[in-house]
Amino acid sequence: MNGRYLFDTNTIIYYLQGRSEWVDFIDGTTMTERYASAITRMELLSFPGIQLDEENRIHRFPSDLKVVPLDDDIERMAVTVRRATRLKLPDAIIAATAITMGATLITGEDRLSELVWPDLKTVKPAQV
Repeated sequence: MNGRYLFDTNTIIYYLQGRSEWVDFIDGTTMTERYASAITRMELLSFPGIQLDEENRIHRFPSDLKVVPLDDDIERMAVTVRRATRLKLPDAIIAATAITMGATLITGEDRLSELVWPDLKTVKPAQV
């Protein structure tokens, strides 16, 4: 499974919680390029009551993870996806990021893993 992968927010949460199917999938899959949307980083770091050690673990996950900033193309796609699907805005941004980048979206969200959209590929480790 080489290629580009975009990690959804819950993917990183489940991995950091040590959920075996997520850890096994992420650690056991060869991923040429690993990404997260800027919205994912914002969601992770904005939890009320986040502790310093949790914040540090988020910053270290994984060391080769690249954060994709929002740009005009992602913004336009997010608006289109949200209008058509009524996804929550953060989920629409994450889906739009994957679509725009041509990346496979790794998610635990049923709504995202079941989303049918041109050029969107998803994988849900619990279903692999």
